[in-house]
Amino acid sequence: MKRAIFLLLAILLALPPTAMGEGTDMAADAFIERAGIEADESLRERIETFLRERYISGPVLAMMDDDRVKKYARYLSEDLPIDYEWLLEAESTPMPEGANILQFAVIVPQGAAMESLLADFERGLLYYDPAWPVPEDVCRARYAGALSYSEGAALLGLLEGLPMESQAGAIPGAELSAIRVAVAWEGGVTRCMAGGEGVSEDFLNGAEALLEVGRAAARGDE
Repeated sequence: MKRAIFLLLAILLALPPTAMGEGTDMAADAFIERAGIEADESLRERIETFLRERYISGPVLAMMDDDRVKKYARYLSEDLPIDYEWLLEAESTPMPEGANILQFAVIVPQGAAMESLLADFERGLLYYDPAWPVPEDVCRARYAGALSYSEGAALLGLLEGLPMESQAGAIPGAELSAIRVAVAWEGGVTRCMAGGEGVSEDFLNGAEALLEVGRAAARGDE
């Protein structure tokens, strides 16, 4: 796999800049046409950046379904985040008492799948998927909707009771099999990862309760 990635990068680096630029232009034209939108200079620049950063060429774009393309276009048009990977990658620091929570994500492995939930309190958005880590691409989430007041209150209450400190730490090489919780607050990110026999029942139950809020939203429960 690493060899294939290396070869791909070598080929891309060998291409002249004009060829890569023309490819992005053509893909952007196809994206705009597929999405059925009008793009000013600012939006087109965001589209080109998005396609370039995700290595979405014309052939790759052609394999996407129309609904996905239109969803990407809506998020780019409204300047909404398509991914929150920084939640899982930013340096983790202790969260001060009474911090104002802006976003949070929880990912729980379920066999080969990864059930996940992400809430963006700043923008009032909620995402849930039973098998996909939604921070990587919210447009692939099975459920995406407005974060209601009751859902937000429930999530904040559950987060307040989650024993983050006692489970904090990294498990080298075990990221994909560990429960991950990441919380962004004004000034930083607090993240914990827990797996194996040392995980407390309180932490497991807390993660499960957080996911249940997403499941209920996906079911359409009142």
